[in-house]
Amino acid sequence: MSSYAKQIRYELFEAIDTIASEQDKWIKNPESDFTRKRHFTFKQVIKCILGFEAKSLGTELLEAFKFQRHIPTVSALCQARDKISSDAFLALFNQFQPEPKHCNLYHGYRLLAHDGSDLKIPLNRDDETTYINQGEKSCNLIHVNALYDLLNRNFKALSIENKCEYDERKSLIKMAEQLGKTSILIADRGYRSLNVYEHLREVGHYFVIRESNTTVVMDCLTPCNFRKTGNSIKSFISNFQDDKPRK
Repeated sequence: MSSYAKQIRYELFEAIDTIASEQDKWIKNPESDFTRKRHFTFKQVIKCILGFEAKSLGTELLEAFKFQRHIPTVSALCQARDKISSDAFLALFNQFQPEPKHCNLYHGYRLLAHDGSDLKIPLNRDDETTYINQGEKSCNLIHVNALYDLLNRNFKALSIENKCEYDERKSLIKMAEQLGKTSILIADRGYRSLNVYEHLREVGHYFVIRESNTTVVMDCLTPCNFRKTGNSIKSFISNFQDDKPRK
């Protein structure tokens, strides 16, 4: 394991320790849950969930407990997992992604990119909010929206929505409203909307949003046609990377 990977692992475990020290905040029934000596502690459940791969739970438990003779059952894990609120993982995310001590800026502003991605979850045909009917390829999906700081290389915010109910534009607006300082927000053509533009202006942010292959909307609804100027969107965005960040 490289030194960088070891450092990240150390920081993650430190964040888990911090969350575990306040576990009553993240347990559904703090008076009764995780009070007795069990196979699973709050910290162990968090570490197991984060460390699991795409294998059966039985196999995952064997590997997590290093193939010991006596290991917790799958049922025990499911019961322990159900005792923890999903807010615990959001708190862990915020603890693991603190504000950088020396924030890199582009001409005094943060460069924040917003985008979303689908993730598969266990198949459940009865869940109308996540089930996608595609015949033999049918599956259940959730949609993860993330706001990423390009210069400091960390995530500022994220949200998880059901695939059949997700709205990336609303997610961008909500995250923009929660930002403390004026920033430059960057997004692809899926975010083009007068409603989005106006909301970003109202909360005081600048933005660069792709309209088409040749047009980008910047700042306050001023279209820049790169076909006329002879430039490309790619070269325009690369200007952010070429310019030396200011601290």
